[in-house]
Amino acid sequence: MQHDLDTKFSSGIMTPEEVAHFFQKSPSWVYKNWKILGGRKLGGSLFFPRKEDLYERLFDKGEGVEVRLHP
Repeated sequence: MQHDLDTKFSSGIMTPEEVAHFFQKSPSWVYKNWKILGGRKLGGSLFFPRKEDLYERLFDKGEGVEVRLHP
């Protein structure tokens, strides 16, 4: 069962219910924190990026190396 969930979540956008399941939180928690989680509203619906992107958004402290490209 877990493998099926990983396959489902590994591609494309996620719904608030899928995000709630991924973080083991209630859907109401997801709706309260949708901006922090990187959600986007479109036509009255709320969508989220892939689980990998959500994880990176929450746990990346921005302490990486900045790269500047010069022409």
